[in-house]
Amino acid sequence: IRGSRDGFTETIVFNTALLRRRVRDPKLRIELLQAGKRSKTDICVCYLKDVADP
Repeated sequence: IRGSRDGFTETIVFNTALLRRRVRDPKLRIELLQAGKRSKTDICVCYLKDVADP
Protein backbone atom coordinates (compact mmCIF):
# COMPACT_ATOMS: atom_id res chain seq x y z
CA ILE A 1 0.00 0.00 0.00
CA ARG A 2 1.35 3.38 -0.98
CA GLY A 3 0.32 6.83 0.06
CA SER A 4 0.30 9.21 2.96
CA ARG A 5 0.68 7.92 6.50
CA ASP A 6 -0.53 11.01 8.29
CA GLY A 7 -2.76 10.64 11.29
CA PHE A 8 -4.36 12.81 13.93
CA THR A 9 -2.38 11.50 16.88
CA GLU A 10 -0.63 14.66 18.07
CA THR A 11 -1.83 17.82 19.78
CA ILE A 12 -4.76 19.69 18.32
CA VAL A 13 -2.49 22.54 17.19
CA PHE A 14 -0.17 20.14 15.36
CA ASN A 15 -3.15 18.34 13.80
CA THR A 16 -4.64 21.58 12.48
CA ALA A 17 -1.26 22.46 10.96
CA LEU A 18 -1.19 19.03 9.33
CA LEU A 19 -4.68 19.63 7.94
CA ARG A 20 -3.71 23.05 6.58
CA ARG A 21 -0.72 21.47 4.86
CA ARG A 22 -2.98 18.89 3.19
CA VAL A 23 -5.89 21.19 2.35
CA ARG A 24 -4.22 24.17 0.73
CA ASP A 25 -7.35 26.24 0.37
CA PRO A 26 -7.58 29.81 1.69
CA LYS A 27 -11.26 29.20 2.45
CA LEU A 28 -10.45 26.51 5.03
CA ARG A 29 -11.78 27.67 8.38
CA ILE A 30 -10.70 26.22 11.71
CA GLU A 31 -12.57 27.10 14.90
CA LEU A 32 -11.01 26.03 18.20
CA LEU A 33 -13.54 25.47 20.98
CA GLN A 34 -13.81 23.87 24.40
CA ALA A 35 -16.46 21.26 25.16
CA GLY A 36 -17.63 20.03 28.52
CA LYS A 37 -18.21 21.80 31.79
CA ARG A 38 -15.78 19.64 33.70
CA SER A 39 -13.36 18.25 31.16
CA LYS A 40 -12.90 21.42 29.09
CA THR A 41 -11.87 19.24 26.16
CA ASP A 42 -10.35 21.14 23.24
CA ILE A 43 -12.19 20.48 20.00
CA CYS A 44 -11.79 21.83 16.51
CA VAL A 45 -14.44 22.46 13.86
CA CYS A 46 -12.95 22.55 10.36
CA TYR A 47 -14.84 23.43 7.21
CA LEU A 48 -14.53 25.08 3.81
CA LYS A 49 -16.27 28.44 3.93
CA ASP A 50 -17.79 28.21 0.45
CA VAL A 51 -18.97 24.59 0.88
CA ALA A 52 -20.33 24.24 4.42
CA ASP A 53 -22.76 26.45 6.30
CA PRO A 54 -21.67 26.23 9.93
